[in-house]
Amino acid sequence: MCFLSSGSAKTTTATTPGPWTSAGTWNNGVPASGDIININVDVVYNTNFSCGGSGILTINTTGSLTDAPGGKAYDFDLVNTATLILMSNMTIEGTLTVANNTDLVLTGCDTLIFGNGDFSNSGLLAVDSCSAMIGNGDMTISNSFQIGAGGFIRVDGDVTLSNSAEVTGDGNFFATGCIEFQNTASLFGDNTDCCPGPCFRGTGYPLPLKLLYFTLEKEASNVRFEWASLSEENLDRYILQRSSDLRLWENSEEVLAAGFSNSVLTYECFEEKLGSRGTIYYRLKALDFDGSYSYSQVLTVRQDESKNALFCPNPVDNVIHIPNNTEEIRILDSSGRLLLKGIGEQLDISELPAGFYYLKCANNSESLVK
Repeated sequence: MCFLSSGSAKTTTATTPGPWTSAGTWNNGVPASGDIININVDVVYNTNFSCGGSGILTINTTGSLTDAPGGKAYDFDLVNTATLILMSNMTIEGTLTVANNTDLVLTGCDTLIFGNGDFSNSGLLAVDSCSAMIGNGDMTISNSFQIGAGGFIRVDGDVTLSNSAEVTGDGNFFATGCIEFQNTASLFGDNTDCCPGPCFRGTGYPLPLKLLYFTLEKEASNVRFEWASLSEENLDRYILQRSSDLRLWENSEEVLAAGFSNSVLTYECFEEKLGSRGTIYYRLKALDFDGSYSYSQVLTVRQDESKNALFCPNPVDNVIHIPNNTEEIRILDSSGRLLLKGIGEQLDISELPAGFYYLKCANNSESLVK
């Protein structure tokens, strides 16, 4: 991704854990609106801030930005062609505003949490597969704002889409309140009001009400599973189930739940020695003390699949390089539409506008930011 900044803008990096407003947190002073901002440690968000103009905020995998609960709820504005690339967790207790041709990208399996959400005026929000966006209030999406939802979006309130706003992709969208449409807006191709809630929309399988995400990672002949719950009430345990045909399911592993919790909890388990080649399907069963239960979406592992292709750079400017690649390369947008393809170790994407894309190489896929 290539950016131009004004002469007054500076680059500053959070290198020492601490409050946003403390000069000691940053190596080049407390950020201003148009600055290039990198967060490599855990930063406490303790002020209202507007990232605007040529400003770029990147929260890396080694850092986070958190507005601690219990105090004042601070707002965050991403406006006027600014960019936020989220590769870790971010929590805003107040209102999150994304407006006026801005880009917000959630990558990896990270979570963005905010109070009310206002997304408007031709911006772009990309929620990568297994990422989660949680709104603890109402959300408005308006004026041609585009959301590419490959992951999970949950709103604990009402949602209004208007004036050609659009949500596309293969993820899930859940609201505890109403979802209402005005003036050709759509959510996964649908514009039918849902009121009263709860309302679920999406092309994937709905996650249980309070489950943030459920992911797997293949490690040689083993598989590592990780999931997180937003809250738990009367929950006894999680049961990992597997199937070879999506009809007959067998229990694989069990993990005791906390039972009762109002905070985010993370769990993991492993399955060893997968066995024969072929496709194995997994799902997570959440079992209550009273015997009731719900399921996660279904995840898939292929025993004969190759490792994900490694490419560089990411973000990319003009050319993607994939060392030792002899397979077809495909570039897709957030709705799965094919944009470019080629064969070999590199692909020129200079004609694509800045944004969030998927790179597919044979059976492998990775996220790409330009």
